[in-house]
Amino acid sequence: MIKSFICGTFVLLLAISTQAFAAQPQVNITEVFPNFNDKTFEIMGENFDLGPNALQVTLGNFGNLVIISADANMIVAAFPEGLVDGDFLLKVSSGPGPRKNDEHIVTVGATGPEGPGGAEGAEGQTGPVGPQGPVGATGPQGDKGDTGATGAQGPQGDTGAQGTQGDTGASGSAHGDTYKTGRHARPLRLNMTPLATRSYAVERTSVPSQVYVASLMTTRMWEEEA
Repeated sequence: MIKSFICGTFVLLLAISTQAFAAQPQVNITEVFPNFNDKTFEIMGENFDLGPNALQVTLGNFGNLVIISADANMIVAAFPEGLVDGDFLLKVSSGPGPRKNDEHIVTVGATGPEGPGGAEGAEGQTGPVGPQGPVGATGPQGDKGDTGATGAQGPQGDTGAQGTQGDTGASGSAHGDTYKTGRHARPLRLNMTPLATRSYAVERTSVPSQVYVASLMTTRMWEEEA
C-alpha cells in the first residue's frame, strides 16, 4: 500500500515537472532579412527579451554585431565590416542554456537555390464589382443590312382642309353657229325624265344639218326644216 502511494506520487511529480519544463518560453528565430539600403539585419522571432543576460547577436566568424534596436519580437543589427556574399550562421543569445539561444542560416548577396513549390491555396472569395470602365472608341461602320419586309398599311389619315376657291373662268360666246338643213321635218321622240319644275332650253351647236331644241318639261324634240 505504501509502495503504491510512493510510486503514484513520483509519477505525478514527474508529469508536473515535464509539463512545467515544456511550458517555459524559448528564444526562437523565425526569419532574417538583410536590408542592403540600411546595411542591417532585421531578425524576426519571439522571446528575445528572455534574459537574464544582455542580448547578443553573432554572425559566423565576424563575431558580435552591433544591435541598433531590440524588443521581444524583432532585433535590428548592423552589418559587420568586410561583409561579403555568402551563407552565414546567425545566432541570438539572451543567456546560458538551450532555451535562451537560437540560430538561423542567412544568405547575403547571391540568391540561394529555389525551394520547392508550396501547396496550392484555397480559392479566395469573389471580390466586389469594380467601377465601370471608360467608354471605348467608336468602332468602324458595319456593312449595310438587308432590306426589311414591307410593313402593314397604316390607318387612313384625316381629311385635309378645304382648298381656296378658284378664279372665275372667262365667259363663253352667247350663241354658237346654227346649222339648218333638210327639206322634210319629222318628229323625233326622246324619252327624258324631268329634272326640275323649271324649263330649260338647250341648243346643240356645231352639229351640221340639224338643230335640236330640248325641253326638260317635255319629252318631244322636233327637227325643223330650214
